[in-house]
Amino acid sequence: MLMVLSSLRRGIVQVFLLFAAWAVFHCVFLSSGAVALSPDGISVSTSEGMNNTRIVELINTYRAQYGLSLLRPNGRLGLSARLKVKDMISQSYFDHTSPEGQRFSANVRQARYDYRSVAEVLARGCRSEAQVLRLWSKSPTHNKALLDPGFVDINCSNSISGGITYVACHLAKPRVIAESPFRRYRLLRPRHFYTSSPTP
Repeated sequence: MLMVLSSLRRGIVQVFLLFAAWAVFHCVFLSSGAVALSPDGISVSTSEGMNNTRIVELINTYRAQYGLSLLRPNGRLGLSARLKVKDMISQSYFDHTSPEGQRFSANVRQARYDYRSVAEVLARGCRSEAQVLRLWSKSPTHNKALLDPGFVDINCSNSISGGITYVACHLAKPRVIAESPFRRYRLLRPRHFYTSSPTP
């Protein structure tokens, strides 16, 4: 009986230690901005200060007020937005074009999103998701992108550097849109446009 109890105690202790190790890993590596690897093998930062899903929800609510269709969250656009935010922070710039002259559309292509049209809206220094939307909606060029009836997909990313939150949002229309399982429309030449990048 004593041997059974001793074995049981050892088993409980081992389970507890495994759980404690998992908890430490979760807190240290998953909550501290560790580097994550995307499905395409692209290393991107995961340190975020805002809820990207909430930003997308607010944009869709805003579009619905104007009778526009809701945009679909797209994983590849999420990756392209993360690449953009990471590049801005690593190279200390805030613009749609990198210091080397690379436009944001290059990030979209790197994420393997085949677009017909694409737009980027940026923000920095905001303290909440609602403030991000207010900032963009008050800018004519940003507002035009948010309310473009042609866009189908969307995703956002944000990261904190030096206490400042940087946000990038990519909105796009895919080159090929599947209207039904039996019918597809192939759209022609890509287009992309830029918006200004206000700060609060």
